[in-house]
Amino acid sequence: RILLFVNDEVDSANLAAWLNWSGAQTIIENDKERLNRLLADARIDSETPISCLVIDRDCINNTITDTILYRKQRDAFRVVALADHESSDALSRKSSAINATVSPSNPVSLLRILIPRSSQADNPQPDELMLKSAAGNGAIKVLSVDDNALNLKILEAMLLRFGFEVDNAKGGLQGVELANENPYDIIFMDCMMPDLHGFDATRKIRSNDSSPNRETPIIALTANAMKGDKEQCLDAGMSDYLSKPLRLKDVERVFKDHISSANTLKSNA
Repeated sequence: RILLFVNDEVDSANLAAWLNWSGAQTIIENDKERLNRLLADARIDSETPISCLVIDRDCINNTITDTILYRKQRDAFRVVALADHESSDALSRKSSAINATVSPSNPVSLLRILIPRSSQADNPQPDELMLKSAAGNGAIKVLSVDDNALNLKILEAMLLRFGFEVDNAKGGLQGVELANENPYDIIFMDCMMPDLHGFDATRKIRSNDSSPNRETPIIALTANAMKGDKEQCLDAGMSDYLSKPLRLKDVERVFKDHISSANTLKSNA
């Protein structure tokens, strides 16, 4: 569980949405006294203890700093400070309580810190069957195609949880170009894009005899689940479809259904 203390309501809602989309449990707090009590109550015996604090750097006062340092002595507690620039007081007591600093406008960097990849070669999970790429023995390679930059970042954040390699295409035309040049294990394709709809992009990939992705699973991404969507996606040559907003469990299900070696898919959050 992640405790979030952010003054700006827009930043707080945005970061909470990103964390929730990635599968993390998020607690939002905006009162310093209650925050300090939550930090002091480590709840180490809980099944899902608070393992990390994300907080505006300017909100860390001496009392909170003392409580954080006390927590760090008891368990593997982490603190990520939100600030647009690194502080110059690197040797201060406040800085000693902080593990990392990121900009509140860069949620992808925050997720990369909080949600480590689960398939690090030098730190394998012994109880986990790792996914293997059809193109070799490396990580699963994914192509994500969408004209919306935020949607690309959200899906990328989910995929990074599993250690997958992700290429992002900003539109159907770029998606077709990348798909014709690089082998992928799976492709996520937005249906409605201004330059080239996902249906037509899929047909171009499927009809290109020299494309390394003629048989690659292509998963349609639809803004609204409408009657007939599934049939339209299948007619275009797509393998499956998901409705937005994406949920981590749905993305996981797609890998289990469409990649034969995905008997077990386990994240590290």
